[in-house]
Amino acid sequence: MRTIISFLLLSSIIMSYSQSKYCIPYLIDNKIGERIYIHDSCIEDTLKINYRVEVTFEHSLIDTINPIVVKSVNLIDMDIRSLNPPNIIASLSKLRPIESSLQQYIWELCSAKIAYWYKFQPYNKLPIGERTKGGNTLYMGATIWLVPDS
Repeated sequence: MRTIISFLLLSSIIMSYSQSKYCIPYLIDNKIGERIYIHDSCIEDTLKINYRVEVTFEHSLIDTINPIVVKSVNLIDMDIRSLNPPNIIASLSKLRPIESSLQQYIWELCSAKIAYWYKFQPYNKLPIGERTKGGNTLYMGATIWLVPDS
């Protein structure tokens, strides 16, 4: 009986670990064009979000002696686009006040997800040319999709 319980516990730990690896999308080189979705109950229509982010590291990325440690992740700006009709609903920035409570909600939701995702990217897989551009700061961007919960 003890063996079965140990086996079940070990299996659940392994399964949760293997699933958690896939909860963080690969954002530093998404040339495949894989869509990244955020499902949320407050969203009524699908929205396309284009954003830019600043990632700051403890040390320069060309430093091979020290481990790569993310110091901060800051969402710089985002464009919120509707699909029908395809136009920009809002352009948000951390430099301008956000007037709508829904836009503020979208900013905070995306900012939290994006900060978490970029904190745990495998930056050691960046090409050397990308590592030397900004010293200890990288500027990146991508597109995510906000979709309503079913």
